[in-house]
Amino acid sequence: MKKRSVVLVLLCAVLLIAYQGISLAQSEAIFKKSAVYETIRKGYEEQASIRNKNLSMDTMYSKLSPYFVDTFLQVFTDENSGVNKGYLFSKKAPFSFDGKTKIAYDKQYDLLYVYERVKGKYEVITMQKDQGSWEMAGYYKSEKLLPEIQKLQK
Repeated sequence: MKKRSVVLVLLCAVLLIAYQGISLAQSEAIFKKSAVYETIRKGYEEQASIRNKNLSMDTMYSKLSPYFVDTFLQVFTDENSGVNKGYLFSKKAPFSFDGKTKIAYDKQYDLLYVYERVKGKYEVITMQKDQGSWEMAGYYKSEKLLPEIQKLQK
């Protein structure tokens, strides 16, 4: 009887470990961490390179569209056209892109939250899939982690 209990416990443990491995593999199939990080890096670099330049809306859009969703691009082009020159981000991405940088996947809404605690505040970039690739859709800075991310961590 004791042998059966031990075998049953071991079998449950193996199944649990296998299930977690499948879950990790599925999330890696949904997004590749290195590709997500590269999109963020390049998007930051590109928007910094065109900041305060007198470019047409079409030129700004074509340079930024590989990295940002259309609604987010609209904010940038509005801020950078005409007399008022603004920007969405600093020149450099806020993340270290190491173990401190986390990614949470929201399966229900098909969103990624890339975040890291930097100087006492959470910096979060929301990413949305557009035509098969992940693009930046929002930016948040907060002392507390967004409730959406907290829910995904449970």
